[in-house]
Amino acid sequence: VRLFLFSSTGIFLSFTNIHLNFLSTKSRSLHSGYFPFDDIELDATINCFKVGGSQTDPPINYVTWGEQGSQVEFTFSPYLSSCNLTEQNNFIVLNLGDNIYDTIGTIGGEGGSHSSRFVIQSPKQMNDSISILVRKRDYSTAKAKCIEILNTYPDSILSLGAVSKLFLSVTASDTTHAGMQELKNYYEGLILANGGNAELVKRANYYIQKCKVRLHDYSSALSGFQQIINQNPYNFEGLRARWDYMATSLLLQGQGGGERGISDLGLGISDSKQSDESDKSYESDELWNDKSPYSKEQRQDIRKSINTAFETTKSIDEQMIKKLEDNSRSGDIKSQKQLNQKRALQQVIKTEKPKNIVEHMKIVQQDIQKVLGGEVKSKSGKESNIPLEFSLSQNYPNPFNPVTTIKYALPNDVKVIVRIYDILGREVKTLVNDFQKAGYYDAKFDGSNYASGVYFYRMEAGEFVQSKKMVLIK
Repeated sequence: VRLFLFSSTGIFLSFTNIHLNFLSTKSRSLHSGYFPFDDIELDATINCFKVGGSQTDPPINYVTWGEQGSQVEFTFSPYLSSCNLTEQNNFIVLNLGDNIYDTIGTIGGEGGSHSSRFVIQSPKQMNDSISILVRKRDYSTAKAKCIEILNTYPDSILSLGAVSKLFLSVTASDTTHAGMQELKNYYEGLILANGGNAELVKRANYYIQKCKVRLHDYSSALSGFQQIINQNPYNFEGLRARWDYMATSLLLQGQGGGERGISDLGLGISDSKQSDESDKSYESDELWNDKSPYSKEQRQDIRKSINTAFETTKSIDEQMIKKLEDNSRSGDIKSQKQLNQKRALQQVIKTEKPKNIVEHMKIVQQDIQKVLGGEVKSKSGKESNIPLEFSLSQNYPNPFNPVTTIKYALPNDVKVIVRIYDILGREVKTLVNDFQKAGYYDAKFDGSNYASGVYFYRMEAGEFVQSKKMVLIK
């Protein structure tokens, strides 16, 4: 089974080779969600549903094929040997706490068993093992497995996931400064050894910046995130870096929970110099601390690999944008939707420094709504979507007597002006002159005091300007 989920931050996540586990409770609460793909055959067998000592009733769920689509019919039986909580050949049982148990299939992965330490494993088997180890919270063994797959199969696409799981494993098992410094050095060595693998280089570079944050090297991390933002204006890598940039800027302002300054950790940059150093690029030798094991030449190779990877990706993205534009002009609806999302990403992906955590969370939520079209509540309580582009609709009714409605859409917060003009181009009324938040709006024009005839309405919102004609008939 391949299961896709959206995380709380809106990032699209993919999990492979997992069982669908729904836990029933005494209250038989509803588990709901949807799969963003078409109806396919789906098995949910070899699962144990057990909360405490009860397993008589299957879990209640409402999962659909696509949002608001038809309901997925799961086959939850047969249960595993009456849900005996013992490990068998092809699965393990995890105690998740609070008297809740879960099962994980282990076909293709031995979960860190020492008995197969000397058995040659495929990237898939190793990746499955890492996933199981992380679920078991055996982070030390997961760390070793991540390094093993990265060193053995660096060109496998499954190794990309090991980069993030390695960071998770280290931060969960080793909170020391030395452990994080060692991880940062490892990521740099990974880039040095795999300079031609653009995706691996970019992924490792991103987590180098995360390591810098953990090391309280905020100024250098800001520079690194800014480079990612600048080179990824059309994809989610740039959006993720934008959010990390904002969070790191709060830490630099001292709003992250009392973190110590960089000088406290002996990284060579004092607190007094942080703000001055924040605009330096990743390429500056001053941002390499004295704990780096790499020579000046090796550092130059690492920088070159990072820059080359960014240039390659940006070139591919620009070619994709051009292709989507061409297809959209030909009437391809799917391409138009993809192009709208790319343009929405381009609008939001930029550096920004929120004043506090509350503002940071608000900006992230707005980004998600603009890019993914997340649902928001209007003042009336009705749900609406944040549009992906500016638009001005034809008034209705048209012709009208004496009142008509003009609708328009704003993909982001902007100053909006809507004015009415007569056939001679004279302004007769200003309907809107205000700063408005992203969303859908409508303005009404009452022509009771105006003569019959042709009128024009014009909307200005930032760089967006558009006019339309309407007719008043009495």
